[in-house]
Amino acid sequence: MLELLELLKTAEISTVQDVAKTAYAVEILDLGLKYSLKKPSFCGFKNASDLYLSSFSFLSCSSFLNSSSNKSSKTQNQDYRMQEPYKLFELKYSYDALEPYIDAKTVELHYSKHTKTYVDKANEALIGLQKPNITEAQAYELSKQLDDNVGGVLTHQLYFNCLAKSKEKGGTGGVYPTSGAFYEAVKARYGSFDGLKEALKKGGLSRFGSGWVFLHQDLSITTAPNQEWPRGKKPILGIDVWEHAYYLKYQNRRVEYLDNIFYVIDWNYVESLFKS
Repeated sequence: MLELLELLKTAEISTVQDVAKTAYAVEILDLGLKYSLKKPSFCGFKNASDLYLSSFSFLSCSSFLNSSSNKSSKTQNQDYRMQEPYKLFELKYSYDALEPYIDAKTVELHYSKHTKTYVDKANEALIGLQKPNITEAQAYELSKQLDDNVGGVLTHQLYFNCLAKSKEKGGTGGVYPTSGAFYEAVKARYGSFDGLKEALKKGGLSRFGSGWVFLHQDLSITTAPNQEWPRGKKPILGIDVWEHAYYLKYQNRRVEYLDNIFYVIDWNYVESLFKS
């Protein structure tokens, strides 16, 4: 990956067309970072370079890959002009579906305000990177904005997809698998789903300040600050431990929030990612 990024720093368009046959290059181009290919400097992206992004429908790079290498800059800018590619994903449930464990107002604000802001800011950065004649300083700030907000989009889509109405309300939340590869893998590593729950809770409590605790496909657990998407991992469960995820109901009691969120974890969904 590092070698590819170094090549992309100084690559001519014709070279990039060859390099872009690799998954990593397509990944970068799909995020609309074509500006970086026309400039001598390139800002590295933590969130935006992760291959896991391939499951999200961002910007198609087909027109770029098929474009002629001898077009004028003006024509190229017209070809690369973007509409806003990020869309706020739909919730699988109503705002009050996670009650009493996560209150309706928190779900509403978390989804329609916090998460939407990440989407809007990511779009703003993508469009800004496509404007002609922006300075290196502007490109750096926009690339950082893109990275931070792509992380916000990814983490929140995973988080909300991993939640469901509790079994007490007729849903699948809190229902652990009782057989199968995922069940056996959890049992081998953590002894039981209760053991896994305690390990995730410990991770969430250990994260200082705002951040996340993640369970990955290899069943390892990591934490990350702010909206940083895990690098080199495939998360199958993400638990938001920012205060905005729980403060209206739990105030400063993160431990109580972490105890109760497991009543609405959709383990069927987590298992589907484990198997994918």
